[in-house]
Amino acid sequence: MNNDQLSTDRKALQINRDADKYGTFAEIGAGQEVARWFFHVGGAAGTVAKTISAYDMAVSDAIYGPTERYVSRQRLQAMLQYEFDLLLQRLDPARGGKTNFFVFADTVATRSFTRQEEGGGWLGIRFQTRPREAPSEIIIHVRMLDKENARQQEALGVIGVNLIHGAFYLHRQPDQLIHSLLDNLTWERVEVDMIRFGGPAFAGVDNRLMALQLVEQDLTEAAMFKRFEQDEVVFNEGEPANRFYLICQGKIALESRGQGGLAPLVLFVGEDEVVGWSWLFPPYYWHFSARAVEPTNAIFFYGTRLREQCEEDPVFGYELMKRVAAIVIKRLQIARVQLLQLQQESPPSLR
Repeated sequence: MNNDQLSTDRKALQINRDADKYGTFAEIGAGQEVARWFFHVGGAAGTVAKTISAYDMAVSDAIYGPTERYVSRQRLQAMLQYEFDLLLQRLDPARGGKTNFFVFADTVATRSFTRQEEGGGWLGIRFQTRPREAPSEIIIHVRMLDKENARQQEALGVIGVNLIHGAFYLHRQPDQLIHSLLDNLTWERVEVDMIRFGGPAFAGVDNRLMALQLVEQDLTEAAMFKRFEQDEVVFNEGEPANRFYLICQGKIALESRGQGGLAPLVLFVGEDEVVGWSWLFPPYYWHFSARAVEPTNAIFFYGTRLREQCEEDPVFGYELMKRVAAIVIKRLQIARVQLLQLQQESPPSLR
């Protein structure tokens, strides 16, 4: 740990004592864990204009507009845009000349009684570095790796405070800002697998280089070994797609939701084959679910790294796309054969 590292409560207190920073906290999915720190340390009246948690989907849609996925970058950006515009509308006439307004938002899914999958979601802050300046923005995607819901909520609160503190006091040193995101945490608890900077405070920042900083500073892994036990879920249809797997040993079933929520088999993927290409194609959500049908060892890669390299190096991107296309064609052919077999095996009344 860095000897100069501030504790989470000291970071929150520093922001509360900074009279020119004032804003809104909008949190969905894991309680108001970030806002709670600012009330806990005292002096929140100087920082918090409003807190809101629009948990009900109908309420959330009424405020931020309809969306297909509530834990998504699109929902996060809608929250940031709406709340920041509302903040300026209500408060800028009276105090805009002396205040740096901000909105922090998150939309996450943590473990619960009904949801046992890995936690994760999106966090972001839209903020001014000078009064009445156009806002800047930082967006991150995180994986919550603790096994207990309470621990995931706690980690969410800490990384949220780190993001806000970094935006205010480290925006001129984005590499240090990235390093600070795991202050008072470890990579075993939280992994930051995507970060995007935007706005005047980051006019000279290359987001591709910042993505590499996540790897270099051990906030995420470029590649690592992963083991799945029998029937363990690899990923779920409809969730954000940011990775792929090279199977070393074992077998994985790709499935898609059918009528009545059933999961008909699409195909099996085995040794030396790759699972997961949805990270390469917008809107970057899984089109299938994947499940280990036997104990499986695989190498885990972050597809977002490769996607950024494709954008930077078109020749590399073209070669990658040719190989992906070959795999997709092969998978379609296998799926076609399986569908024909299912039709032949089904009773005449169901055809």
